[in-house]
Amino acid sequence: MKKLFLSMVLLFGSMVSKGQLTFHDIIFFDYPESVTFRGVYPTDSCYYIVGNFTDTVSPVTSGVLFAKISLTGELQLFKTLNNPGTDVDYFNTYSDLIGNLDGFLLTAGGVYDTTSNAQIRVFNTNGDTILTKSFRSILYPAHSYLVVLDIRRSMNGDMAVLISYETNENPHDADISLLILDSTFQIKSYKSYANSTKYEISHSLSLDDDGGYIIGAKRTNDGQVNANFSSRTLIIKTDSMGAEQWQYLSPANKLQDGAKAMIKAPDGGLVVASGRGVESNDHPIYHTLWWEALIFKLDANRNVEWQRPFRGYTPTSRTGLTEMVAAPDGSGYVACGITSDSLPGEWPYHDSWLVKVSPQGDSLWARHYAWFDGQFVAPDAWDMKATPDGGYVVVGYSLNVGLHVPGWIMKVDSFGCLVPGCHVTATEEPVWPAVSLAVYPNPTSDFLNFQLRGRAMADKAEFRIVNAEGKVVESMKTPHPTATFTLPVMNWPTGVYFLQYLDGGILLATSKFIVSPR
Repeated sequence: MKKLFLSMVLLFGSMVSKGQLTFHDIIFFDYPESVTFRGVYPTDSCYYIVGNFTDTVSPVTSGVLFAKISLTGELQLFKTLNNPGTDVDYFNTYSDLIGNLDGFLLTAGGVYDTTSNAQIRVFNTNGDTILTKSFRSILYPAHSYLVVLDIRRSMNGDMAVLISYETNENPHDADISLLILDSTFQIKSYKSYANSTKYEISHSLSLDDDGGYIIGAKRTNDGQVNANFSSRTLIIKTDSMGAEQWQYLSPANKLQDGAKAMIKAPDGGLVVASGRGVESNDHPIYHTLWWEALIFKLDANRNVEWQRPFRGYTPTSRTGLTEMVAAPDGSGYVACGITSDSLPGEWPYHDSWLVKVSPQGDSLWARHYAWFDGQFVAPDAWDMKATPDGGYVVVGYSLNVGLHVPGWIMKVDSFGCLVPGCHVTATEEPVWPAVSLAVYPNPTSDFLNFQLRGRAMADKAEFRIVNAEGKVVESMKTPHPTATFTLPVMNWPTGVYFLQYLDGGILLATSKFIVSPR
């Protein structure tokens, strides 16, 4: 009976995921030294992306990149916004890419030369720059440095831009400001908040049901001291004109990360993606904050209703969450981020990470995704959106890929599966089949995704790929065999290959796949 139930669950998962394309792609561009994808806007025909690029033409400058990617992961077009031949830099490091009510795409970032400005940017769907408009720091000219964190557009056409600005250079300090513009980009309000002597670091901005705004941030002394850290989640609610209505601060006796993302719950509460930390004292003077992911919910009266930690492979200074969305079917909340770990004696490597929590705070699943091309590389997840087919698209960038930093995009199904069929739900413990390897797509001409499945999973594993002649063409060891792995194969000779899973040198599973012509 258990076997029959498991088969029915697997069939149901396959039916739900049917029609949900998945892919995992690193995209190189010809001339820039580096490209980082920072915001994504999905449609039913393509994905629009905004990010940064660095141009190596002297003088080295940075600019904004706009890209259009097909539903199967192919780059269709890209255009740039920069000022070549000058020392003016354009950045779109943190801000989202959102749809404009008039059919255009809206984002915000910074322009840096001798001073710095916040800049609104409007693109059409072909990547043409329709409009830019710049704004000074709220303390200009006494202090000019600022960083743009996020942008939102309200239903009445107003735009709100979340900005961190420098208040003192020594000791370093930053505070939070909110710039509110009308539909013609004229300033309606420009206010500052949380003016303490600690760092107030902005992270996220949400629209409230009443037309106001909710600012997600962190109050910390990290960067001001070497030990005895303080770090608290800070959330600020304003009305539609930016007037502060209330603040929430997490308990002072706990190390808690900022509100990296926030979603208003149907019952009036607020679901927050954050983290909780511990202070490492392995150095006598310079301590470190190590983090694990945390999703928590405040009720309508700002009391903590539930908390759900998600532990990565090991707590590190890099482990955490970066974005969160509501599941399209109302089944919970999905957040993305990264974890960091290493094999003994080797440099740490990063995994991309998706986790899902139910509306009641139950952990539903966690998925790890690793990229391997002779070595583990580091895909950083920066933005995520739910897609029209019920899945999720995640964008960012990947370090350690030759001399360049390429853009990175991953599309998974509604269960977070990159290889379809990874999710099993059962009310009783299922009888698993023997250990096996699932590969996708097969045949493939560019990237191979694979996942180890079954109950016989070792703490340490080796995966090996051999060709039809039995020659080993790739080998990788990992302490985390349950992750989903991606390997680029576009430069491999066409033909038949065999993916093998070994434990202690003993071959336990094999799966055949074909590399076809591009």
